[in-house]
Amino acid sequence: MDDATTGPGPIRPGSLIGLAIGGVATGAALGALTNAVNGRVSPEYFRAVLHWGEVRDVPRAAVAQGVFEGLLFGLGRSTVAVDEVARGVGGLAHGHAESQPAQLVLYDSPRAKRARRRVARRSDAHGIRLQRRLLRAAQHEVLQLERQLP
Repeated sequence: MDDATTGPGPIRPGSLIGLAIGGVATGAALGALTNAVNGRVSPEYFRAVLHWGEVRDVPRAAVAQGVFEGLLFGLGRSTVAVDEVARGVGGLAHGHAESQPAQLVLYDSPRAKRARRRVARRSDAHGIRLQRRLLRAAQHEVLQLERQLP
């Protein structure tokens, strides 16, 4: 339910949790993968930079180090991503002029959906009535000014 008239739809807590866990897991996997390659290609690098002079199996230790670093990086990125989604910062990407806070909904019943649509229609109708009133007032002012002209 994401269109120009209603804005972003509700967000379920499970989605935010899944986004956080997925981000952390992806960070750990990427860290393990990159350090697995780097540990095989250049174990001397890890011995020199991380002072692993006494470590016998540098490639295996590099994978563990990569998982740790990836977990930290994934945790940071997931925190930012979850915060952006929960606040609705992605509103510009969806064509909205301003950022709109998302609605956190535990259960979105059909009744709640209907009520939300009714409120959106009412606010649209109210906005249209207000625009008509403003237009009539502006037309009235123009007529008054035209009468005052010689």
